[in-house]
Amino acid sequence: MKLHQKKEHNKTNCVCLNIKDISIEEVRQEIKKELMYLGVPLYKAGYEYLEESILTKIIKDIKLLTDIYEIVAKERSTSKENVEVAIRRVIEDCFDKMTPDIIEEVFSNTLSPSKDKATNLEFITIIEDIVKDKVSTRNIE
Repeated sequence: MKLHQKKEHNKTNCVCLNIKDISIEEVRQEIKKELMYLGVPLYKAGYEYLEESILTKIIKDIKLLTDIYEIVAKERSTSKENVEVAIRRVIEDCFDKMTPDIIEEVFSNTLSPSKDKATNLEFITIIEDIVKDKVSTRNIE
């Protein structure tokens, strides 16, 4: 189950998932839904960086977070350090406000008992997996 930017037929605004086309906007909307469900503060700069980082990771299948930060920083005319810190702050705010039930539901397999918050990479990867799963399930039906 791998999303990637579709190049054939000049459809640069689509991604492929198991042969079916999905618009990048559909993927972005699913990311927004998940971030809203988790209570990520929409009004902070880190939200936009986080959303863009997840989308970049899905579309370009980039593994290194520093590479994702660099891409987002170039798109947003800022430094990769600013992107990293802004994302960290918005994730911390999210975890401070998230209910224990949601933390358990979404992050139970990722967070060790000694950790109370996900790292940037853990958070982005979990949302990436959730979005891929939801988009692929919706598209198969």
